[in-house]
Amino acid sequence: MPDQPPALGAVEYAALRATVRERGTLRLVVIALTFVSWGGLVLFATAIGTSPGLAVVPLVALAAGFEVVFAAHKGVERIGRYLQVRYETPPPGSPGWPAWETMAMDLGRQAPGLGSAPLAWPLFLIAAAINAVTPWLQATEGLGQWSGAVLGLEALAHVAFAARVLGARAFAASQRERDLVAISAWLPSRSDR
Repeated sequence: MPDQPPALGAVEYAALRATVRERGTLRLVVIALTFVSWGGLVLFATAIGTSPGLAVVPLVALAAGFEVVFAAHKGVERIGRYLQVRYETPPPGSPGWPAWETMAMDLGRQAPGLGSAPLAWPLFLIAAAINAVTPWLQATEGLGQWSGAVLGLEALAHVAFAARVLGARAFAASQRERDLVAISAWLPSRSDR
């Protein structure tokens, strides 16, 4: 086929698809490890239960895990849009070109809301809510060492994390379209490649 990508292009395509696969798997592993770590830290904080501000420790584990998941997701999406623009726009009359990224994007448009949550944002928000409630329950059970200021700061930290998760979700929802436009403008036309 004379219209196939050059050898370097085929190697690049294969390497980038492998990167997408690996980062997708990494994202799932990080989500699982984050929640296992968070659960252990919540149990530990609940068992100790007498130190003001201790609920921030499991929150930091949640936040760190979420940031890794979000970074992996952004990278996967950006690579996917690059592959879509660079390799999925076949010259006229050239069947057999890759089309996974284009098809995935089209399916997302046709059935919005039916897919999974790649950032696991609902789980992170539920965990943050559970984490936020724990010190309040301990304070109302008469553990007595919780000051209003510490509880207020903990609540503020949890609200900030929830805002970060929701902001990341909004960014992720529009990333494909924005990256597609930006990468299309950046890459030279297919005839120049």
